Amino acid sequence: MADNNNQSNGNGNDKAITPYLELKRLAFSDLDTLKRFTNAFGGNEQRARSFLSSVLTVVAMDNSLRQCEPNAILNECMRAAVLGLPINKELNLACIIAYNEKQKDEKGATVYRMVPHFQIMKQGYIELAHQTEEYLKINTNKIYEGQKPVFDQVTGDFHIEGEEDINKPITHYFNYFLLKNGFSHVICMSIDKLNAWGKKYSKSYDSPYGLWQTNPPVMYEKTVTKLNLKKYGKLIKDSGANKEEREKALVDDDEYRDPANIITPSDFEDQRLDPNIIDATFSDVPLEPETVTPAPAFVEDQTPQPAAEPEKAKAKKQDKTHDDSDLLIIELAKEGIAPDELAAADVVKKLKLSSSLPIEEAKKIVRGWYGWKDWGASDDQAMKYLNEGKYPK
Repeated sequence: MADNNNQSNGNGNDKAITPYLELKRLAFSDLDTLKRFTNAFGGNEQRARSFLSSVLTVVAMDNSLRQCEPNAILNECMRAAVLGLPINKELNLACIIAYNEKQKDEKGATVYRMVPHFQIMKQGYIELAHQTEEYLKINTNKIYEGQKPVFDQVTGDFHIEGEEDINKPITHYFNYFLLKNGFSHVICMSIDKLNAWGKKYSKSYDSPYGLWQTNPPVMYEKTVTKLNLKKYGKLIKDSGANKEEREKALVDDDEYRDPANIITPSDFEDQRLDPNIIDATFSDVPLEPETVTPAPAFVEDQTPQPAAEPEKAKAKKQDKTHDDSDLLIIELAKEGIAPDELAAADVVKKLKLSSSLPIEEAKKIVRGWYGWKDWGASDDQAMKYLNEGKYPK
């Protein structure tokens, strides 16, 4: 791999490049990288290319990830690919987060570097469990003050005494599952035990921007779900060509590592998660896209053009549309909808976005395009869904 800081420009001079540009080169131009990810997706090159495109989108939107070593990002993303989990945080399944870690440089001096880590979200664990086709029931829930969790120490049976009152404080969280073979298990933890567990094992527990502080119920639910399904349930099919690789991908799969060498970067706010994206109930991944109010058609309008409008009306209309395609391209890149301006120009051209389309509608369509591509849709499939007004969840 080329040095992260320098790469020949072909004229005998060295041109400084960023880690993100090197990552982009690897994702788009390096045949070994494409082969690795194609193998992870069972030989499906189109899925591999779509996944790598989504990696670039994720990194482009995260200042901390853009500082990470490119091959380290790809290695962490490979774990997501092997498990079949997209890393788009909005899909609630998995993500890549960078932490500022204490390391030794070549001379033995202590330095801090941004290091990426693959993390499975609560819904990701449930999705992996669902993929095994071994479960009848999975339930993550809470217990309120006035209720009492009761375990039978001999049989392990669990029940809750007392009536639920959602107006009272929550005292415990639990996860329960039932397998098709009849085996079931429950893990129930009090708020105090959950906080003690997070403080001991989570590197981000004390961060004012981490979910343990900003939205603890999300982490409480994830913790009991992870511990129960990973320790007592099944997350990998018993058979399968890549069973061993999938099992390895689950090792140290989230933030629960020794926090002694971790510090919280001062700009941690740039990489914090939306507190609403991890909390999700169990549901099947939709086979068909969610239908929403159809967006205006984005194929170039072939109908005859109306008579010229008065200049005042024309100016007013231009405020609301993207007559200036350069402005749309700049905004798509600036808001992170597209990885960069080059990619933005490419997608605007590919989608043939009508110049009469309001700019916010144009942005929505581009988001939908990248969303379908992240799900592995082909160009034709993504076009078809968007023309039908269907957008990914």
